[in-house]
Amino acid sequence: MSEMNYSDYISLQKEKTCDPRRRKKWLNEEWELKLFGFNKIFKNNLDYIGKKCLCIGARTGQEVQALLDLGKDAIGIDIVKCEPLVIEGDFHDLSFEDSSFDFVFSNVVDHALYPDKFFSEANRVLKNKGFSLYHLQVKKPNDKYGVFDINDVNDDVLKYNENSEVIKLSDIYYPEFNTFNKELVLQVNK
Repeated sequence: MSEMNYSDYISLQKEKTCDPRRRKKWLNEEWELKLFGFNKIFKNNLDYIGKKCLCIGARTGQEVQALLDLGKDAIGIDIVKCEPLVIEGDFHDLSFEDSSFDFVFSNVVDHALYPDKFFSEANRVLKNKGFSLYHLQVKKPNDKYGVFDINDVNDDVLKYNENSEVIKLSDIYYPEFNTFNKELVLQVNK
């Protein structure tokens, strides 16, 4: 984990999220492609997705829209809002009540400065027996925005989820995102 203070961390993450070229790309030419990709992801994991869903680190909200398209009640959070799909929020300190959601999704775990707080908050807002789906970037070189280096899912991620059962762990590749990831589904036991 990187040694930086929290305000430097927030500035670093906002730099990427607020970049006008990136936002224009995410909201225009990449919108349909990413929406299609998230639809595939969620259809492949439909058995784990309950009615009320939270997307953590949702940027412009394609994953939220994909869940809404599946008839789910979904909202996203990010450090920069993109309404109506994404509200402003800090994944180290979620502003939701305990046990508010049936399902949590995130593909930004590697951006957590404090992974223990990230997972603790995700599990806190999940209902008992709720599911979380994480797409994990394992040791992504040259990512100036990633903070938490995930070298091994068992050592680096599962230690923060002691009260959760691993339902699925697999290697995945979605061409819409042009990344190889680990797909991890956990069920929280409170």
